[in-house]
Amino acid sequence: MNQGRKLLAHFDCVACHTVVTPDHVKLSPTTDAPALNRIAAKTTREWIFAWLKNPQAYAASATMPNFQLSDADARDISAFLVAQSEPYTPAAQASTPASASADPQAGASLYGESFCASCHATTNPAGMLLGGDVGPELTRAGSKLKPDWLADWLQNPKHYDLDTAMPHYRFDQKQVALLSGFLAAKTDSDLLAKNRFC
Repeated sequence: MNQGRKLLAHFDCVACHTVVTPDHVKLSPTTDAPALNRIAAKTTREWIFAWLKNPQAYAASATMPNFQLSDADARDISAFLVAQSEPYTPAAQASTPASASADPQAGASLYGESFCASCHATTNPAGMLLGGDVGPELTRAGSKLKPDWLADWLQNPKHYDLDTAMPHYRFDQKQVALLSGFLAAKTDSDLLAKNRFC
């Protein structure tokens, strides 16, 4: 019973369905779905289409259900979200050293030193999902996130989302470049190819 209650909350079934326990407690979702009002600044219409077609193809830990949308429906929804997206201007960015963003080892070290894996999971080379489940999975972050948005987010997450649980690390420009480069390299070229945006 307890496991069933946890799963209903974890998979956000209770975001759409009302479930009240025998002791009159209404179950609440455990995750906070991201706002979509400025989604065009964060990602592309092609990525949104692929996500809508199969969220678990992007992130094994995705709790959004696969609604088995047709290509036409996924295209229409992605077009609507991008067209309705509010303008967003990243904070002024100083130029980041290209050599910093091209150093994958230093980026991986900074990721570890900043304890990013405490909140974010990634899939290791053996295919195992490692890390926390507080923030989104970052296995294929480079396939999703626009570079300007990612740099702005790392510099100050509250600039994009005042209610985010992501801490403001106060990274300097070199650190932002290192982490941006490290995360941007986490791509899956097959993700968009498998879900061709037509």
